[in-house]
Amino acid sequence: MLPVEWQRLDQLERAQLQKVAVRFDANGTPGLLLTLYQQQKIYFGFMGQRCHGGDVSFELEQWQEAQPAKNQQAFRHHLLKAQLVHVKAQQGVVQTTWAHPDGKTRHVFLEPGKGNYCCLLGIDTEAGIRIVAFHGHASDKIARRKTGQLFQWPAQALRPLNGLAASPAPAPVRDPRLALIKRELKRLKTLQKNLESDRQRLGDPEVRYRQGELLAMHLHEIKKGQKSWSVLGEHDQAEEIPLDPRLTPSQNLEQVYRLAKKSKRGQAQLLPRLKQVAARLALLEAARDNLDELSEEALRDLLRAKALAPSARRRAALAGSGKPWRCFAVSEDAFVLVGKHAKGNDALTFHHAKGLDGWFHVRDAAGAHVIVPQRFAKQPAVQEAAAQLAVHFSPLRRDTRVEVRYTQRKNLRKPGKGAPAGKVLVSAEENRTVRPDPEAIAKLLAAEKPV
Repeated sequence: MLPVEWQRLDQLERAQLQKVAVRFDANGTPGLLLTLYQQQKIYFGFMGQRCHGGDVSFELEQWQEAQPAKNQQAFRHHLLKAQLVHVKAQQGVVQTTWAHPDGKTRHVFLEPGKGNYCCLLGIDTEAGIRIVAFHGHASDKIARRKTGQLFQWPAQALRPLNGLAASPAPAPVRDPRLALIKRELKRLKTLQKNLESDRQRLGDPEVRYRQGELLAMHLHEIKKGQKSWSVLGEHDQAEEIPLDPRLTPSQNLEQVYRLAKKSKRGQAQLLPRLKQVAARLALLEAARDNLDELSEEALRDLLRAKALAPSARRRAALAGSGKPWRCFAVSEDAFVLVGKHAKGNDALTFHHAKGLDGWFHVRDAAGAHVIVPQRFAKQPAVQEAAAQLAVHFSPLRRDTRVEVRYTQRKNLRKPGKGAPAGKVLVSAEENRTVRPDPEAIAKLLAAEKPV
């Protein structure tokens, strides 16, 4: 006879297995939970001596605190996306048979052990059903359940644990509203955790600015190739400042200030979001604790309300991909355009730029196309800014001297049909030598504006 909690399996022919969770608690008590789908989610499993089956997952504190077992990956590898085709009970053992997309049939056996249920996973072979994984208490690992051998039915019927396999247990009454609130609480706690992780990753902007000031004071003592720099900070305490050995001292200083600005902007955006999430969590927890006083309409309004306005990344996704180039202001009136990638270079140069617009690109290397509109093309400051950006958005940005090509858009054409994106042929050009200026680049990057 099937365990009462598992009897519904007979009605779930061709239900698909979506999730498999295999766990042990701190005392070594085994647990298994299978999530099937057939118009709705149905859960089957066991935890120790207790079987489970129903429309809601385990609510046991013992299950929530249990940790994934080492063989969980084996169960997932063999069972995920399989479909239930047959269920039978014999000798006190429940056998479930699953059809897998790879064509090999799987079997899951639920057996009562000495003090807990245990589970065997088998796969069809020419010789019979071979056991590929065992999950249960260490005391239940007997010769008949050894991984690698063929499955054998027990010689005598196994006794059910505490009568759970034969006597029906009253199913707990679950309030569907509680499940909705718990799902939203789980989502918000995950969001809160991710926001806190982002804050830690960004670091404290005051600390980063202080590190920049200390580096600036001792810049003449730092040499390229160092991975860190130790200096006395506040209260005469040694402070270790990480450096990039590939960068020069001035480039490391620029990077520290860039990270400080990024940290300041990020912290200013994250703190309000964290406060909103905390307020939303407190509101939902109060609703969970006073569920009887909450009407269905009030609950719908509560769950319908969004915790946060869309993030900058989400707003950008909703707005679409946008233009495949960037815009940098050189002065109050003048600006230059820089392609984001190879296809963006083609779009900027051959579909947006006009014939008399200026075009800048590093020589003998890949890089961004930089376009200067005709009305700014003769301004020396704009030409210098375009050349600096062409070097910065190329692999040669760390060189001391870089050759940059300059011409007008009308002197460019594609090599031919099917040519790689970003590839151009130049009929007439001028060359200029550029010395990368980190300070000038930093000002230009800070002056980026919407296209």
